Amino acid sequence: MRLDDLASRIWQKSANAATIRQHRKRLSDALSQIDKAGLGLNIVTSSALAAVRRGRRWKPNEAEATLAAAEASPNLLYPSDALPERAIGGPFWTSPEVLDVMTMLRVAAQERLPYLDLGRFIHAHRLVIDPQPLLDIMWRYSQPEYSRDDMLERVRRKASELLEPRNVRRRYKPRWKDRRRYLAIPLRKLANSVHMLTEDGYWGRPAPDALDTALRETRYLEHVGEDARTRIGMLGAIIEAMWEQDDSTNPKAAIAMCRQLARAEEAGQWTPADGHVLKPEPVYRNALEVRDDIPF
Repeated sequence: MRLDDLASRIWQKSANAATIRQHRKRLSDALSQIDKAGLGLNIVTSSALAAVRRGRRWKPNEAEATLAAAEASPNLLYPSDALPERAIGGPFWTSPEVLDVMTMLRVAAQERLPYLDLGRFIHAHRLVIDPQPLLDIMWRYSQPEYSRDDMLERVRRKASELLEPRNVRRRYKPRWKDRRRYLAIPLRKLANSVHMLTEDGYWGRPAPDALDTALRETRYLEHVGEDARTRIGMLGAIIEAMWEQDDSTNPKAAIAMCRQLARAEEAGQWTPADGHVLKPEPVYRNALEVRDDIPF
């Protein structure tokens, strides 16, 4: 991946060459420390790129060859839009914290999330440093052939197998447990979170209740700054106002109305000050289907 893409998630972009060099140097130093910390991320950097491998160590000259190939073929680079965003204000509905919470409500509405959105949902829990292994397991069991209950049962069974792996000799069990407990416990927490959220959607509970469940189960407000908490408070007020206007507003209905507001904001017809009111009336008021240009 590009060091500049990583830097843009930490600092504001700069056109000053000296600042760019300084950012790259600071990132290279930080990535070197991560590589030495034993977190399972093995990293080699060049002047502008970082080659990251999860688990296995790089063989001699292998990382350099990978970096050279990425320099020659940019399509080999990790997509910058898959990196965590830096909260820097901007549009309300595309801010990272609002997208995180809307993803939680989508789980409550029993939507099947695309791969990257499922990754956002898992990352919002802040359970592990590297959520990719959790994403791989959750994605496997979130396919259409599994019902909600079947998915939850299989995830919990997988967590148990990680703690007590089969066909492992007794003398190796303590070492396996030490290496896999960091996945097993978070898996159980994720399964419990999905269970609680989908219960709210299944029983048609009010959208504000589903929002409260989401924030409680993920403990999301403990992991974000004051600006993010302010936006989440605004989102809560918008959803509460929707429910007060129509007490049949469940998570699915709230998501549909929030999607209208997001499209209205993009068209310049809505601001957070307008609350849940669409003004002036958008021509797409009844266009509730999910589209690629809707952020959630």
